[in-house]
Amino acid sequence: LALLQHILKVCLDIGQINTTRRSAGLPFLVLSLTHCCSSRGDELSQVLGLLISPLLACAGQKSYASDESDSNTKSSVIHAFNIIRNLVRDSRISNEMGPHMALIAKLCLDSFNSSYWDIRNASSMLLSSLISRIFGPKHINDLSSDSHNVDLREIEVKFDGLLEVFILFLRIDS
Repeated sequence: LALLQHILKVCLDIGQINTTRRSAGLPFLVLSLTHCCSSRGDELSQVLGLLISPLLACAGQKSYASDESDSNTKSSVIHAFNIIRNLVRDSRISNEMGPHMALIAKLCLDSFNSSYWDIRNASSMLLSSLISRIFGPKHINDLSSDSHNVDLREIEVKFDGLLEVFILFLRIDS
């Protein structure tokens, strides 16, 4: 857990790790450490709570300011998006990610206002992963039409506040 927090500090707060389009394996390292913490007895929801808050803070606070010229800041934002995307995509922790999905969706939609293409791209990839997690097949290799039926009540229960975020942004755009 200490190693996980140190990695977040280095790549988000200090911005010492330069970016690549998908953060060069950093999201997989964070995901691996998350699973290690969970398997050794730490409560997964607590580990995710420690991760999600700084990731959302980093990405949301800096993602659409146009006057930032610091590449470390932009790298940190892209790392945050890529790490969150990996957490959303992982099927073993998807049930624990439910409470965070509304904030993640809001972050993605807000970040489309960024003046940086790479931040908009990272946001778009995260939103795509989020939508796939919510509306995609419930089982791997199950492409039957029954597995794609999603009940809005089920979404509201599993992902509290998510529908309100989408409705808000649809109203703004329309």
